[in-house]
Amino acid sequence: SKTANEDTRYIVEHYKEDLNADTFTKIDTDRLTGITGEKATFETKNYTGFTYDNSKIEPSDLTILGNGSLVIKLYYMRNSYTLKLVAGENIASVSGEGTYKFEETVEIDATLENDEGYTYAFENWTSGEAVHATTKVASVTMPAGDVTLTANASKTANEDTRYIVEHYKED
Repeated sequence: SKTANEDTRYIVEHYKEDLNADTFTKIDTDRLTGITGEKATFETKNYTGFTYDNSKIEPSDLTILGNGSLVIKLYYMRNSYTLKLVAGENIASVSGEGTYKFEETVEIDATLENDEGYTYAFENWTSGEAVHATTKVASVTMPAGDVTLTANASKTANEDTRYIVEHYKED
C-alpha cells in the first residue's frame, strides 16, 4: 500500500506592496512541511502599516506536492492614513492635506496672514506639544496612523509704521 509522506516540504513567501509602484518585494520566507496531497497551512504575519490581502494568494490550489515544489505567495497591501492640517494662529491657509500611503513623503506648506502694520514670522508645525518642523515648507513621512499637524506663526506690530500728521487751521 502507498502512504503519503508526512514531511513533504513547501515554502510560504511574504510580499509587501512597494511604495509608488504596483509591485511587491519579498520580505520573509517560511520553510514548512506537511502531508503530501493535503492542503498546505500557513500563518500570516503582522507588518506595521500593511494589511494581508487574502484575495491575492498564489497559487489557488494549495495542495502539497510530493516533489516539494509548492510555493505559496502571500501579499500585504500598504495601508493609507489621513494627514490633517490645521491653520493655527496667524496662518491664513495650509496645503498638503489628504490621504496617503504608509511611508509616503508629503510636502506641506502654510501661508501667513498679511495685515498692514504687522510682521508675521512662521514658527513651526506641531502635533500636540511635539514640534514636527520649524520650516514653513516641510516634509511628512506618513506613519502607521492618522496625523494632525498645526501651523503656527507669530505676529508683531511694526514700530516703524509711517504716518502723516496734517494740521488744519480754522478760518
